[in-house]
Amino acid sequence: TLFFGVLLRQVNETNDLLLQSNNALESLAQNLESEIQKKTAELQKANEMLMQLAITDPLTHIYNRRYLEENATREIAHAARYRTPLSLILFDIDFFKVINDTYGHQSGDNVLICITQSVKTRIRKDDIFARIGGEEFVLLLPSISVEQAVILAEEIKESIASLVIPSINGSVSCTVSLGVSEFQPQFKSFSEFLNDADQKLYRAKESGRNTVIWE
Repeated sequence: TLFFGVLLRQVNETNDLLLQSNNALESLAQNLESEIQKKTAELQKANEMLMQLAITDPLTHIYNRRYLEENATREIAHAARYRTPLSLILFDIDFFKVINDTYGHQSGDNVLICITQSVKTRIRKDDIFARIGGEEFVLLLPSISVEQAVILAEEIKESIASLVIPSINGSVSCTVSLGVSEFQPQFKSFSEFLNDADQKLYRAKESGRNTVIWE
């Protein structure tokens, strides 16, 4: 009887130890699962940030050339399939080098940022606004005819001309020249579409700047 009593006590103690071990393991598993979920969320957030950085201009925080070119192909295919208009506005800042040389590159960066903010207030959510060069910008406008795009381009031109941008070396004013193009079936690629707008932008420069050319 004494032997079995001792044995029973040992069995109970062993069961208690096993129960404590199981509870500890369950707690550890829960903590591990929580930590994995936390790290997974952090990794997902980091990947999203990297993706955003890959498609965003670091100064103005609008899209970059890479994003524009990748999505332009999709928009062109959509316009061709559903026979909807697709327009593009290409513009750059007149005499931007003079602004940098006169007021400094920090003021030049501020000009780019202020112009970007001004344009963003006039476009739709579906429009693609990208900086593709130092002072060169593109607006890709789905379901917008060239006539509508010209109206928008004129509004952008006037709004930018009215800006007075503060800098450490005095207030800065500037203008932009704009070329407007509507996608045509003869364009074999986005490059040809962009080149058409670029030729019109060049003519706007030749016409005295602060001008919109679309024909």
